[in-house]
Amino acid sequence: MVYFYNIKTLNRMRKVNVKEKVNIKERLLKERLLKERLFFLCIRYFVAIVVGIFIQIFYIIFTPLTLFSLKKILSLFFEIYVYENFIIHYSFTIAIIPACIGGSAYYLLFVLNFLTPNIKAKKRIFVLFFSFLLFFLFNLFRLIFLISLELSGIKTYFYHKLFWYLGSTLAVFLIWICTIKIFKISSIPFYSDLTWLIKLKKKLAK
Repeated sequence: MVYFYNIKTLNRMRKVNVKEKVNIKERLLKERLLKERLFFLCIRYFVAIVVGIFIQIFYIIFTPLTLFSLKKILSLFFEIYVYENFIIHYSFTIAIIPACIGGSAYYLLFVLNFLTPNIKAKKRIFVLFFSFLLFFLFNLFRLIFLISLELSGIKTYFYHKLFWYLGSTLAVFLIWICTIKIFKISSIPFYSDLTWLIKLKKKLAK
C-alpha cells in the first residue's frame, strides 16, 4: 500500500520528529544529571564517613603546625623551647595534648563542607582550606592566651574549660556562618540533600 502526503503534512511530521528528538535529548540530559548528582551525593557522604574513621589525620597534620607556630610566637616574649609535644619553661612544662589541637572541630568543619550540596569541586576545596585556616588561627590564639597566662603565674583551669567547651563550639559555628556568607553558599548541610531526595522520591512515585 502506498501513502501520498502533501507538503504541509510532511512539514508537520518533520516538526513532530524534531520535537520528539528534543524531548528525548532533554530527558536523557536530565537522567544523566540526576545520576551524577546521586553519584556525587554518595561520594560526599562516603568520604565524610571514611575521614571520620581516620580522624587521626587531623592531629597528624595540625599538631606539628600548631607546635611550630606556638614556638615561634611564644619565644618572642618568653624563654621557652619545644620538645616533641611539650612546651618547656624554666619553672614548668606544658603538654600540648590532642584535645588542644581540636581535631574534632576540624572534622566538624570537614563534615559541614562535604554534606553541603551544590558546591563545585574547586570552590569546595577552597572553602575547606579557608574554614580550616580560620579555626587554626582561633585555636592558636586560644593556646597562646592560655599558655601566656600560665607563664605569667595565672592558673588557667577555668579559662581552659571555658575556651574549649564554649569557645571552640562557638568558633566552629561562627566560622561556618562566615564561610557561607563570604562564598555565598545557599545550601544547608544534610537538610538540602534530604529535601531533594524526598522530592525525587515523590516525583518517581507518580
